[in-house]
Amino acid sequence: MCHGIVIDEAQPGAETDDIWRFREMQRGSFIRQILRRVDWVPKVVIVALRQVADKWCRVSIMGADLSPDALQKEESDKERVVILMIPGNPGNEGFYADFGERLLKNLMSRDERAGGSIDRTYLFYTISHLNHVALPPELDGHAGALKANADKNPSWVLLLMIQMGDTRPVAQADGRGFSKLEMEESGVHLCSFFDYGASFPNKHTTHHSADRFLLDAQVQHKLNYVRDHLPHATRVYLMGHSIGSYMMLRVLPYIVDDFNIKAAIALFPTVERMAVSPNGLRLRRVLAALDSQDWLAKALTFWLNFLPVSAKRWLVGLNLRADGIPPCVAEAAAELLNVNVFRNIVHMSNDELENINEFDEATLLQHRELVHFLYGTTDGWVPIEYGMEMAERAPSGHVIIDDKVVIDY
Repeated sequence: MCHGIVIDEAQPGAETDDIWRFREMQRGSFIRQILRRVDWVPKVVIVALRQVADKWCRVSIMGADLSPDALQKEESDKERVVILMIPGNPGNEGFYADFGERLLKNLMSRDERAGGSIDRTYLFYTISHLNHVALPPELDGHAGALKANADKNPSWVLLLMIQMGDTRPVAQADGRGFSKLEMEESGVHLCSFFDYGASFPNKHTTHHSADRFLLDAQVQHKLNYVRDHLPHATRVYLMGHSIGSYMMLRVLPYIVDDFNIKAAIALFPTVERMAVSPNGLRLRRVLAALDSQDWLAKALTFWLNFLPVSAKRWLVGLNLRADGIPPCVAEAAAELLNVNVFRNIVHMSNDELENINEFDEATLLQHRELVHFLYGTTDGWVPIEYGMEMAERAPSGHVIIDDKVVIDY
């Protein structure tokens, strides 16, 4: 789900980090906020010169500046760095909020220490997988009435403002909206989706909460999103976690000529021989049975949809007891407790085990000069020998095997 990746920061001369931070705070340079905006984004495709509503997904955008100018798709006059994270499975973008915040703070800290331009804009995008987050009722098979009702029930668009260093839980959409009290307690500020220039197609969407999506459909979805929504920037970095690495490598050849991509970083990549990995051997029969007998998956998990959010958080808390678990991870894990989310996790997992076999070097390493890999030593999906073999395929220095990273799903 979410790994404890430590991003090293260069020390500012002989000063300790605490002394440097104190001096920077005195000068007022550490007062910037990390903002996080979470939207349900429509994918619109053109078929025979007609707009056809396709699929909805939830997207998180993080950065110190989330103004319309900062998020415009076309290249900006300001220096802008865009990072796109493609999740693993489960593919809830909320798992990566803490990682994104840490990454952005490290990047901004590095700029300030080096005396670089603090006008540089960093944006961290994370896109959820289709139906790995429960669709809000407003979006479940309906589009025509949304615009009229948006101001009455805009719970599917959130603007989350997180103070740097703030450890309060981040509110996440649970597919049912928030009550007024919950919104006040969580610090969530609602805004109209239409304030950001979004438009709805005239036809009703074909996307339903009960739909199941295979791996190729999720890959196509990421490609569509990048082409239609990801901003052009001075530098674009792609990141994929687990099966997200496979999606990233599949998408890269189709966008490399249109975006100024500097690197594609695969974190603990499940890009080969998943079925014979330790976890694959342990789970493949169960996943195959639940996937082929969809009625059984529904029968085992239908009751999850009737649990209140507080009960889901309690259940998650029983399993996430380790110290230092970010609140975003617990909230995202609670959102997994949904019958249709569970069915999609199973459906895509089984598809991965059936189809990701021997490494397809011709497809996945077309742009090997851009691709970097990070492996752990305790990953049940990616044994250490996979990383050693990748080091022989990839350019020198492009594969890191880190024994300090603990992999725990």
